[in-house]
Amino acid sequence: MEYAVAVAKCQSFSKAALESNVTRSALSQQIRKLEQELGVSLFKRTTRTVYMTPAGKEFMRTVPRVMQELETLKMTMREYTRAERGDIKIGNFPSLGAYGIIPRIAAFQKAFPKVQIIFYESECENLLHMLEEGSIDAAFFTAVYLMQPKGIGLDAYPVTDSELVLEVNAQHRFASRKSVDWSELADEPLVAPPAFSGVRLDIEDAFRRAGITPNYLSYTGTSDTSSSFVAAGVGSTITSMHAHQKSPIQGTVCIPLIPKVSRIVYFVVPKNAKPSLLLDNFKFFSLQWGGAAILEPLIIRPADDQDKL
Repeated sequence: MEYAVAVAKCQSFSKAALESNVTRSALSQQIRKLEQELGVSLFKRTTRTVYMTPAGKEFMRTVPRVMQELETLKMTMREYTRAERGDIKIGNFPSLGAYGIIPRIAAFQKAFPKVQIIFYESECENLLHMLEEGSIDAAFFTAVYLMQPKGIGLDAYPVTDSELVLEVNAQHRFASRKSVDWSELADEPLVAPPAFSGVRLDIEDAFRRAGITPNYLSYTGTSDTSSSFVAAGVGSTITSMHAHQKSPIQGTVCIPLIPKVSRIVYFVVPKNAKPSLLLDNFKFFSLQWGGAAILEPLIIRPADDQDKL
């Protein structure tokens, strides 16, 4: 098409070949190939000049727009190869916003405005199942070290952390304490965090290590509901410091627990996932934007490999 436009412009095969930086025979061959594909003659040739046929004139009215659309398409395809365009599916747990990660994601979106990020919010164990099924590309979640993936390994990169705290009613006997030992919670009525959540796994692991069985008074679906029960004087709950500070409920107090239990947020990808420059860019940006170095990931082996070990 470019050669045909050059011939129409120059009204000469020789001049068009010179302008297109090809030999006259090569240009003529390409024009003949184009005419054969179209099934019409675009040019009428004489010994001294070249004329456009009626079909050629119609072709020239349309071809500039087609060439512009093709150039736009090529530029779009180059954006895909440079990972500047596309979509990625990211899982996140409900209280992710409390950990300062959302501004990082927003900054990535501004840097790569043509990339569509599709978020799937669920509790951490559900996100693990979605990674196993391949319905998401990666996820932010916690309690990774307690997970037992089936059939896949995981690379988990630490992003940020918080600590578990005891949240009590402002009139509770612990309310004025500077800290509470896990051993003191043996008989404490607790409002349990949501099932399948990372915080629930972290809490129960901490109780196991302390040799205590948690005394769950009730079970709730969200951390806000748990805090509301605490404010109403119905038991206490254990949450992360970040979650409490992000959405404090009036009438509640949070107290550090001893020994300290860190709650780490990881960026998790399947270990043998198909290479994706787009996902690599998102990972790099998420981990580096806040000044954190990309560390070697925590490797989580599939459950069957753990059994073998």
